[in-house]
Amino acid sequence: MINQDYDYVKRRWREWWKRENEDRPLVSVVAPKNGKIFPEKYENDVAGRWQDIEYVVEREKFYCENTYYGGESFPMFNPNLGPDIYGAILGDCDIEFAEQTSWSKHLEKPELEDCPPFAFDENNRWWKKIKAMTEYAVEKADGGFLVGVTDLHTGLDAITSLYGPERVCTAMYDCPEKLKELLASSEKVAERIFSELFAVTRRRQEGTMNWSQIWDPDGNYYITSCDFACLISENAFSEYIEPTTRREIEMLDSSIFHLDGTGALRHLDKLLKMEKLGGVQWVYGEGQPTARAWRNVVEKIQNAGKNLQINVMPEEIEEVCSFVKPEGAHFCIWTPDEAAAKSVLKRVEKCYLKGVCSVGL
Repeated sequence: MINQDYDYVKRRWREWWKRENEDRPLVSVVAPKNGKIFPEKYENDVAGRWQDIEYVVEREKFYCENTYYGGESFPMFNPNLGPDIYGAILGDCDIEFAEQTSWSKHLEKPELEDCPPFAFDENNRWWKKIKAMTEYAVEKADGGFLVGVTDLHTGLDAITSLYGPERVCTAMYDCPEKLKELLASSEKVAERIFSELFAVTRRRQEGTMNWSQIWDPDGNYYITSCDFACLISENAFSEYIEPTTRREIEMLDSSIFHLDGTGALRHLDKLLKMEKLGGVQWVYGEGQPTARAWRNVVEKIQNAGKNLQINVMPEEIEEVCSFVKPEGAHFCIWTPDEAAAKSVLKRVEKCYLKGVCSVGL
């Protein structure tokens, strides 16, 4: 494994899933090294920069080779065509590419209320592209980095990518049974896609991972999500999101939920009652107070017996460590250089060795 001890990282992630990392939280701290920049091939062609498979994989391999991986971080490549890829697989819509993200073009026809149940199409252009990218990355990884499953926003997020949030909201009143029918058919397609992509990535590597920087060395793992949850009530969450989330979790050996933004916090209690859900990635969001401000959320997640992933700023490490139990906790920390990364890791270790942490020890 490039710039990392494979056996050590594998052992630590196995401990994390079992909440047996009693010494300290797992820490993913990375930093650029060598100061090298990958030569740009598509300066004036944004779409090409996303879709040229050989170029994309070579670029990510280059950055793996020129990155310092501290703690339990690891070199990885996550095949990516943007957050609306799953909707584009369902509805064969176009995707618009920008510098840092992409988005689907909403369908004009059929109307949502006339949309037939979704079905898997192995000839869909976006499915063929993301599968080919995943297969090529697996071939080129050769043990140097892990290859993940692409970012699949299933459920209401997928339907929103096809019809827009306003139409999905009104469909809850205009045609709720049609919406539920589409959700059920979407989950059947998701099960097929998960199965195929897991099979591809596990041809030459142990376990599974994705964009979340979490690795399950033994099972089929995915980070489930529904960003649309921020827009709806608790009752609507129970009716439209909870059932699909539960079905998705049942497809997997291990899972965490991507809880994104303060507007989604009202649904946390329901998520924590999902017995098979392994943990929660709490994303407080841009413009919000950082990890130190969310002690109540962190404690609620950990007291429910769930794993926790959270971004931590270097300047708040000691304060956050004071209330985070190490077992099943995972800190993601970005630093500007290797020296800073090593310092951050030592500070986390020192907190738990000296008992700065007042819980769980």
